[in-house]
Order: sequence, then structure tokens, then C-alpha cells
Amino acid sequence: SIPGRIVDVLVVLSETPNTHPRSLERLLAGHFKALEHLATQPEDASSRIAERLRLSPVEVLTSYEGLSLIGLKENHALLNGSPAPLQRIAADLARFMLEKNFLRHSFTAEGLADSRSLPAVE
Repeated sequence: SIPGRIVDVLVVLSETPNTHPRSLERLLAGHFKALEHLATQPEDASSRIAERLRLSPVEVLTSYEGLSLIGLKENHALLNGSPAPLQRIAADLARFMLEKNFLRHSFTAEGLADSRSLPAVE
């Protein structure tokens, strides 16, 4: 187990926050609303997800066991700072993968984290 090392990310073109800011903001707001729905109404949420994934609602809930679905505050914490914690995690993981020959070339994590489109934390 490597907590904090495997994260889901949303990747967009570097110009997207400037060219489609409202669409990106709506996408992120919908994501966090869906996470809240899953946390507060798991039966309803899992039945909706099940249809999309072609699983039963029970299988959906089982597939989420042990996962940490981080919310808005945690996203802000991972994406803010200089360097942002997500950049440090990515750089450390890249170094490890390079040492173990899982990567052929190094890469820079600079500019990887951007919280500009995240909804504000209340």
C-alpha cells in the first residue's frame, strides 16, 4: 500500500483554463457534487454508477472499498503551494520509477498542479 502515491487526476490542455474556464469549472463542480452524493446517498449513487459501468450497485460499492475519494479541501491542499504537494509526489514517484527502470527518461513535474479552476472552499 502506498497511500498518497496513486491519485486520480483530471488532465486538460494547458490552454483549457483560459479558453474554456466556465466548462472546466462546471465539470469540477459536478465532480465534487457527485462525490458528496456518493458519500451521503450511496445506494442511489451506486445504482446510477452501476448502469454506466454495467455492474450491480453492490459491485460498485464493493469496488470503492478501501479507496480514499478526496474532496475539495484535500484537492486544494494537494494542488497549492510552491511546489505543490502533488508536484513533490509526482517527482518522487518519477525518481523511483527511473531508478527501477520503469521509466526511460526523467520528466519535470513543474506546472503539473493547478488549482485555479477548483471551486472555492467554504
